[in-house]
Amino acid sequence: MNASPDSAHVKSAGLLSALLPDVEAAVREAIGGAPARTRRAPHTLGLPDGAKAAVVASLRRLYDGPILLITPKPTLARDYLEDLRAWLPPQQRDAFLLFPPRESLPYERTSRESAASHARLRVLAALAASNDCPLVVADVQALAQRTRAATGDANTHASLILPRLQVGGRLPLAPFLAALDSGGYRSTSVVDEPGSFARRGGIVDVFPATDDGPLRIELL
Repeated sequence: MNASPDSAHVKSAGLLSALLPDVEAAVREAIGGAPARTRRAPHTLGLPDGAKAAVVASLRRLYDGPILLITPKPTLARDYLEDLRAWLPPQQRDAFLLFPPRESLPYERTSRESAASHARLRVLAALAASNDCPLVVADVQALAQRTRAATGDANTHASLILPRLQVGGRLPLAPFLAALDSGGYRSTSVVDEPGSFARRGGIVDVFPATDDGPLRIELL
């Protein structure tokens, strides 16, 4: 029986995680024996390409804050992300995120651009959340590009964009719609893409830019 590429990918996730303690010991020795989380001085490590993913994965376990891995090209960022999947256990897959570059020209509206913007905002939301310490992989181009301004409480639903919403609460409609518009949301007839909203009487449908699906707000 031939294994499909997808099944082979799933089986490879975390395949090398059992070797990570040995790598961690070597990294501790290289940085002077102190845990990475307690050190603030920069360190320069000369590493071959094949060892970089293992060292970054070990730093992810040693350091309790967010980590940014910068690559010169988008293709290398995706390659490192795949390599990290082999070193970190499957349950830590959500701990590393890809911060992609925008794939279209400024102000050009395409479905591909919407997907890239959605992914970028999800990474920013994860960084803003106090209980998450992701490992972010990004290329130089992605970091140089501007992203929608962050507003709102980082601990609210769909952080960076929406104000706090709760069942039975009060929501001034006009200021809320103005906040969506100023935050870059698009008013559409059908809410089927991240960053869009629609109002029909006392019903507002909004697709938070950092969520996987839309939500409906009913004002009674």
